[in-house]
Amino acid sequence: MDLLKIFSIAFGSAAAALAATAWLTQQWLNQQLPKDKQNYQARLAQKPGALKSEHSRHAHDQGSALTAIDAQRSEKILLLCSLVGDWQDVIRDLTAPDQHFDQDPGHAVQRYYERARKLMTLSDRLSMEVRCGAIFIRKAAYELVARHWSELREATNKFYAATFGDLELAAAQDLRALLVTVQSERQYLRVAVKDNADDLQGLLVYEFRALRRVEKASTTRGMGLTWKRSPPSDRSR
Repeated sequence: MDLLKIFSIAFGSAAAALAATAWLTQQWLNQQLPKDKQNYQARLAQKPGALKSEHSRHAHDQGSALTAIDAQRSEKILLLCSLVGDWQDVIRDLTAPDQHFDQDPGHAVQRYYERARKLMTLSDRLSMEVRCGAIFIRKAAYELVARHWSELREATNKFYAATFGDLELAAAQDLRALLVTVQSERQYLRVAVKDNADDLQGLLVYEFRALRRVEKASTTRGMGLTWKRSPPSDRSR
């Protein structure tokens, strides 16, 4: 005897149909709910992996962006190092002893003029690159870079103004007197730039090494930068 007949005998046909439907529904739920629960738990188990994968992709994208920025910073610091090195070469050439020039003032003045013009052109380029460096160099280090370069540029400008600034070399009358002036200003320039030039170059090298994780840079309340090795000195003239 099936369930419908049992319900019909016990409760009548209408009640039997309703009771049978309820019973069948309950049986279906008893079978379906465990399946749904199992599927839900399986989806939950997959979510941590999906979230982890999404996090990994996000971290990779951020890492790639930071790597690109670090590469740009490295290129800027290397460019500044190269320009400062070129600038120092011109300074050394300009301020080196040239005693044999005393016998030919015209030749000596012409050669000093060419070196001075080269120095000013390079200084203009360095000034522009140092300003752009504010975007790429850490704030604490950039303040020192800008300060050292400001003093170097000031000494360079003073030298040029005192020697060839307002001079038309072709119309110069007393070349020997001009040579005496140039010789005096060369000595001042050599002393004025030495410490700041060395400090600036050392600071840029340190920043590059810190950026490449060769050295670790840290900040202090006073200077804004702690040097792991012997720091460039901050001498005032």
